[in-house]
Amino acid sequence: MTNARRAGATSAATLFGLALTIVFAHAIAPEWIRRAGLDVWNLPSAIADGQTADRELASLNPQEEQLFQEITLGDSIIAQIVTGSLSLEAAVDEMEPIMRNRRGFVITMRQYFGISSFRQGVARYLISRLPRILNDPVQQAAMRTHLEQEYARIK
Repeated sequence: MTNARRAGATSAATLFGLALTIVFAHAIAPEWIRRAGLDVWNLPSAIADGQTADRELASLNPQEEQLFQEITLGDSIIAQIVTGSLSLEAAVDEMEPIMRNRRGFVITMRQYFGISSFRQGVARYLISRLPRILNDPVQQAAMRTHLEQEYARIK
C-alpha cells in the first residue's frame, strides 16, 4: 500500500469509528448527545420519520391489494365480453360501482379519452383492457370494431 492509500484508509476508518461511537452514545445517553451538540443527524427525528414511513407503507398495502383485485376483475369482465357471454353495456353496469371509488379515475378518463359521461369512461377502460386478453392483432381489431359499435350506444 502506498502512503496516500494508507492515509485514506486510516481516515475513512477513523471517520466510521467516530460516527459509530456517536450512534452508540446516542442510544445510551441521547440527552447528553443533544446537549453536547453531537446529534448532527437529528437521530430521533430520523427514527420518527422512518416509523411514519413504515406506517404509511402499511396503509398502502390494502390499497394495492384492492387495486390488484379491481384490475383482475376488469380482465375477467373483458374476457367475458370477448367470449360473447357479456355485452359491453352489461359489463359497464357491473364495473361502474367499483370504478366510482377509484381515485383519479374520472380525471384520467377525461384526459386520455375525452369522455362525456362516467359510463363512457368505464366502457373505455374496459376496451383498453382488450390487449391483455387477446394477443392476436387481427382478433383485437375485429373485437375493437364490435366494441366501438356497442360503445356508441352508451350514454
